[in-house]
Amino acid sequence: MIRIKIPCGTGYQEAEFPDNVKMELIDPPKKEVLTSIDFLIRNTLDPPIGTPRLEEMVNRRTKSPLW
Repeated sequence: MIRIKIPCGTGYQEAEFPDNVKMELIDPPKKEVLTSIDFLIRNTLDPPIGTPRLEEMVNRRTKSPLW
């Protein structure tokens, strides 16, 4: 029997396979991150779901946009 441990979350999952099962290790290619953290944060905060944009909710007379 072949026994393997696969990382899963903060632990591992274990599996056993018969010796006659052909196994191959595959490793997906690593992708380079091309987007800056600043862009991701701004892009995430910009399009609200079902609410006006934050800059539309706040003006000089508004004390807090949260009700």
